Amino acid sequence: MPGEKNRMDGNERFRQLVHNGNPSVLGTLLAELGRAEAKKLIEECYRSVSRSREQPETALVYSTKRAGDGKHRKDGDQLECVKVLISFGAQVNETDSLGRTALHWSCWYDNEPLATALIDSGADPSLQDATGHNCLHTAVTTGALDCVRLVLGRRKEVSIYNLPMLSNETFPCEHIEIKANCL
Repeated sequence: MPGEKNRMDGNERFRQLVHNGNPSVLGTLLAELGRAEAKKLIEECYRSVSRSREQPETALVYSTKRAGDGKHRKDGDQLECVKVLISFGAQVNETDSLGRTALHWSCWYDNEPLATALIDSGADPSLQDATGHNCLHTAVTTGALDCVRLVLGRRKEVSIYNLPMLSNETFPCEHIEIKANCL
């Protein structure tokens, strides 16, 4: 079916643009599709591919992981891709199969500029993943101090009482100091 083939080619092109961090071309493609079709593509394209890996995720979660993985973090294009996806209707509080949002992943990778963009776009720092951790838990656990400061400075009602047990043996002293200053 020719229509189905063109859609598959469009999906693959979209995935490549998100993967490679090409915000200007990504924005052009999504604009050509129109708002409703772009939003559908953003929400469903990666979910259909990811089912085989048993970790369905949206394009926003995927792009956030790419922005934080260390290889693509410095150029800023992945951050711009995230902003483009949000501008075309990506749901900032959408979760992956682990219950993690894009904000959880940006805190996991200590990507404060990305976490800031997500919070500015309405990401909720109080949402918990499948293990009951919100993004503050994630940031503390991974030592993402910039994200800890960001979330504490801009939190809605983020719980700090269910943080993992912190001690000098398990975490650096700066984590203890942050926790002590918060309580």
